[in-house]
Amino acid sequence: MEKTGQAGRLLRHLDWYRQLGDVRFFSYLAELGPDFLRPCRKPGWPARRYALLLPFLDPELRRSDVLRCLNLLGAVPAIIARLAFGVPFIVSYGADYRAIATIHGRSKRHLAKWAWLERVAFRMASAVLVSNPLLAARLQARHPTAKVIAHGNWVDPALFSPAGQNPGPILYVGRLVKEKNLLPLATIAWVTPRWKVRLVGEGPLGEGFRRLRCEVPGPIPWERLPDEYRAAGVFCLPSLSEGNPKALLEAMSCGIPVVVSDRVEGVVHHGETGLVFGAEDQRSLLDALRRVLSDRELRHKLGAAAREWVVAHHDVGTLMPRELEIVRAAAFKK
Repeated sequence: MEKTGQAGRLLRHLDWYRQLGDVRFFSYLAELGPDFLRPCRKPGWPARRYALLLPFLDPELRRSDVLRCLNLLGAVPAIIARLAFGVPFIVSYGADYRAIATIHGRSKRHLAKWAWLERVAFRMASAVLVSNPLLAARLQARHPTAKVIAHGNWVDPALFSPAGQNPGPILYVGRLVKEKNLLPLATIAWVTPRWKVRLVGEGPLGEGFRRLRCEVPGPIPWERLPDEYRAAGVFCLPSLSEGNPKALLEAMSCGIPVVVSDRVEGVVHHGETGLVFGAEDQRSLLDALRRVLSDRELRHKLGAAAREWVVAHHDVGTLMPRELEIVRAAAFKK
């Protein structure tokens, strides 16, 4: 998480859980961390084997009142603990993993594994927290007996706050991977030198984007991201698949205008809180960016409306207490 700049956000999230009592964080990785991070996998142990054996290796895990899995893969040891020791668990589902695997050209066998894990986890979980309401509806239809709860990602509006308009670069924050569809955006930096494109994050495509004249500073710690957003002229998210992107919500909270693809569902209302373009239509991306960057009044209008919407729907002070109540209820029913 530190390598991707997201360790600060994770620790902030876990700090809320201290309100429930004693908290332990179990990781697949052989890593060190804060005092509540359990001793983890020994060097040389395959992560898959460790995940399956974790409930038997660590008595603290199987004695837990409830397990909170932060992603679908995290449900693997939780499923074992549920079957072997009756420990309830709650799992987050943040994006359409099968859609992302398809974008990467994964095999049918790989897709079948994801489908199996999804089916088992959804059937056994006390609750499935899905960050995107439209995705939540599709998953509920796919798994009618699952307790699917639409529960968006949180933003701290005090930390991610506006600081005036800036004629800065076109900004992207996130992983530099295929499903983010960054090549059309990077190409703009190559053919339109007056527009600066800044891609903040890590991933295998970073070096190629540098050759296209993009600024690629690498990952930046979460606590410093507000400065990145405030210095930008517009935030752009051209993804082919998304759930409820944290970076987009943070940019909106900072009051900067956003331009996103039509694969980003349920967040941006076109012409009101941002502009939406066709994910596979580079001309519409170019037109949307040109429209925002050339109209200061529009930038101010979109940024102010985006900030207002995020504060109303994604404030950490509202979402985290709700999440804790869901977890507390699952532990109580053990």
